[in-house]
Amino acid sequence: MTMVTREWMRPKSNVKLTFYPMVGSIGEQFQNLVEMLKWIDSHRPNSNEVYEWLRGTFHLSHYFAKDVYTVILVSSGLIAVRSGRCRLTTDGRTFLTAESPILLLEIFEKRFAGVAAFLEVLRNQAKISGETLKATWFEVVKDRFPRMKDWSKRTLNNQCGHRIN
Repeated sequence: MTMVTREWMRPKSNVKLTFYPMVGSIGEQFQNLVEMLKWIDSHRPNSNEVYEWLRGTFHLSHYFAKDVYTVILVSSGLIAVRSGRCRLTTDGRTFLTAESPILLLEIFEKRFAGVAAFLEVLRNQAKISGETLKATWFEVVKDRFPRMKDWSKRTLNNQCGHRIN
């Protein structure tokens, strides 16, 4: 799901990075999400079946599978539970049809705090170092989302990294 390629953002080929709570290396995450949505669309599972499928297919821990389900699938608005069954939402179906990283980013931008601010920083400063990106992003989000003002440096770095991925 890496939307922007900058030299300082590229992972080393032998390093596996995980975007909380995405599944797989950065290079695999987008295709894994597509696979998840295709499976949900074709099987119309209940929530527990999705959870168990995520655990088995991607070898996830209990907590990680729960986070992928609740954050990436439900909270993003890609799926909804109706009559006990998981179904793709209009956004989920549109994304699955297009399989577009840009469309996915637009969906995430609407649902997750700080994604829009991250994109604003990148649009305004095309050539920016990693540290300046994090600092500038934090300056934007801390005013929009007051509880972010109290984030530790570690949390700030992690949350910024998640949005980069």
